[in-house]
Amino acid sequence: MQQRLGVKSLPAPVADLIREKAEGHPFFSEELAYALRDAHFIHCEQGECAVAAGVDLRAVAFSDTVQGVITSRIDRLPPQTQITLKVASVVGRVFAYRILRDIHPIEADKQQLPHHLRQLEQLDLTPLNTPEPDLAYVFKHILTQEVAYNLMLFAQRRSLHRAVAQWYERTYATDLAPFYPVLAHHWIGAEDWTNAVAYLEKAGEQALRRGAYREAGGSFTEVLRRAGRGDYATSACRQLRRYTRVFLIGQPRRWVRQGTHAWLAHKPARAQRAWAKGLTAAQNLQMPYDEGLAHYEIGRHAPQAERHAHLQKAAEIFASLGARYDAEQAKSELQKPSPWR
Repeated sequence: MQQRLGVKSLPAPVADLIREKAEGHPFFSEELAYALRDAHFIHCEQGECAVAAGVDLRAVAFSDTVQGVITSRIDRLPPQTQITLKVASVVGRVFAYRILRDIHPIEADKQQLPHHLRQLEQLDLTPLNTPEPDLAYVFKHILTQEVAYNLMLFAQRRSLHRAVAQWYERTYATDLAPFYPVLAHHWIGAEDWTNAVAYLEKAGEQALRRGAYREAGGSFTEVLRRAGRGDYATSACRQLRRYTRVFLIGQPRRWVRQGTHAWLAHKPARAQRAWAKGLTAAQNLQMPYDEGLAHYEIGRHAPQAERHAHLQKAAEIFASLGARYDAEQAKSELQKPSPWR
């Protein structure tokens, strides 16, 4: 705490209060110390900390939660600075100055934004994240962002989410692909389900292509959840329903492992069901390694009549993968510059 406040030591009453309230929680301790300073219950000057004259810290009422303490700090900010902090909480935990400037709802306050941000930085609520030319700030803690966000009316948040989404669409109109998840998030916040579903679909398909199956599953699940709000259950949503069932159960290898454990536990029926699900998932996702693995595990434990077919299929898949790998390696070697040139 001394380092955060820029002092050599804390008076015993201050240290005792922080210890009693925060119970050793580092972030809670910091916020309590800052709250005492912001409320002028303590003075920190020239490396020294002292309790303000006439203040009895034992009689000071402070919230027993870190969220309550953060709220008290925000409430003490000037109204214009409070608005800046709340608008920033909608943009995201890391927020660029130019977004904040462009979507700020009060035109007259935009000239004072640099001053507001310096004040928030000095209070350690939103420290500097990156300097000019890509000036950006970051909320010190996710809880700070959440508290500021929840201090706004629902209609205010909805309007700001729409403004942020439109800002991204305007600014990056030539290539929105890197911002599909961000756009989906803000259109959901704006309660614009048509745009939200469209960007969720795009984000899910994008994640699927790069093999981020858990992320794709999250996007597709959200599509299906949001598609029920109004007439947005398009054919694309129905197509995604098939993928969602796969993603909700995790990667195909998970089913293969479960099947193997079930077989070792002498539960063949359960094992066969798990392997079948793993095999179906791998085929739907066009994941040949996992498909080969499923065939191999089924072949190892299947009845004699089915064993050969599964093991043969696994061998074919792995042989194909090996040939593909060899071809890629050979191509890579051919593309390397010759040391004799």
